[in-house]
Amino acid sequence: MQFRTLIVALSALVFAISIFTVGYEINDVADINDAKKEIDGTFTINENDFTFANNPSKSQIKLDQMDNPLDEIWKSAEVRSGDSLSLLFRRLGLPQEELLKITSLNKEISKIKPGQIIKLGLRSGNISFVSIKINAFETRVFKRNKNSYSLHLEQIEPTIKLESKSSTINSSLFIDAQNAGLRDGMIMKLTEIFAWDIDYSQDLRPGDSFNIIFEELYKGDEFISTGRILAAEFKNKNKVYRAALFPLDGENGEYYSENGSAMRKAFLRTPVDFTRISSRFNLRRKHPILNRIRAHNGVDYAAPVGTPVKSTAKGKVIKRKWNGGYGKTVVIQHGNRYSTLYAHLSKFKKGISVGTNVKQGEIIGFVGSTGLATGPHLHYEFRVNKKHKNPLKYQYPSAEPIAANLKESFVQQANPLFSFLKNKLTNHGTFTEPSFTTATQ
Repeated sequence: MQFRTLIVALSALVFAISIFTVGYEINDVADINDAKKEIDGTFTINENDFTFANNPSKSQIKLDQMDNPLDEIWKSAEVRSGDSLSLLFRRLGLPQEELLKITSLNKEISKIKPGQIIKLGLRSGNISFVSIKINAFETRVFKRNKNSYSLHLEQIEPTIKLESKSSTINSSLFIDAQNAGLRDGMIMKLTEIFAWDIDYSQDLRPGDSFNIIFEELYKGDEFISTGRILAAEFKNKNKVYRAALFPLDGENGEYYSENGSAMRKAFLRTPVDFTRISSRFNLRRKHPILNRIRAHNGVDYAAPVGTPVKSTAKGKVIKRKWNGGYGKTVVIQHGNRYSTLYAHLSKFKKGISVGTNVKQGEIIGFVGSTGLATGPHLHYEFRVNKKHKNPLKYQYPSAEPIAANLKESFVQQANPLFSFLKNKLTNHGTFTEPSFTTATQ
């Protein structure tokens, strides 16, 4: 693509994205889990630079705005694996009664995670403030007022840059995506978008390719994490799949194809990632241990012991037990018609028991070789009205398409993204041209 053609395409894309407010969901870095920020502003469009300028945010109390006399002593501690807020405060020498006062203002702060920073300010031996860093962009500050505390939120606006990467698959999706510059978390997000249409254990071929547009989050000039994938394309066995996120200004966006159909289906194609099929659905298979003809009513996925096993759809656990030759087994009921079985597990996921409601893609156990198994693998069965079906060939129902009253908005937001992907279809490799940028003041 010539440079000027690229600029025109990017200009159209940025102008389309400018008509709505963008909500940023951060979940690719260990210390960034739930930070979200809505940004309002206006575009200034120049030929060589695209800038999104924020309106000034409301005045907020900053740590450096607080009184900080010379006699103030600061203590800090980083949350370690297995830490509780009570344990951390004891390590900092904070009395438990002070902890109770603080948690009464905000119970969510008890949900600490490794890597977070707790700071304690002491003035003349007395507590003046406690700060808890939630992530790179958000800190909760508890300032002491005599015998109580007031809670203030310190927030830093992220700078959001849009970037694109593309690659042809030569050795494996994971390796080639890494070579193209994608982080592991972004690779997993990419596979999740097309997990209902592409079986990564058997469908990938040399020459397949992908192309994505995604967010990068910065704190000033410091890169913090990747954000959401706004649009993606996957070419598999001469068939091209494209998906765009909609809506972009909310927290519950879904991926849709160009015609507005949901990418998400009622069931995932596979319950394990990046594995190979060791035995297929076969009603006349000779059992490898029993040495006699015995129907193989499912699909076996060979994988190392401990590989996570995911529920292929939301549902309720109706069995979780040792089940004879199946070994450790989980059975999940999905509504009235469907059920799935996961066998030969090495162990069950903590918290998974009979009656547990699970989400699609939620880990329920781990690959093993319990029961009558010649080696570590997952045996997966899919049933419709209690009758076994071949999970590799069954046509799974789709989720609801875009509502008719939202179709016009979808077209306005998604078409520039799809156009950009199509223009990049034959230009595989890392996106090195000037990126289109949304920046904050």
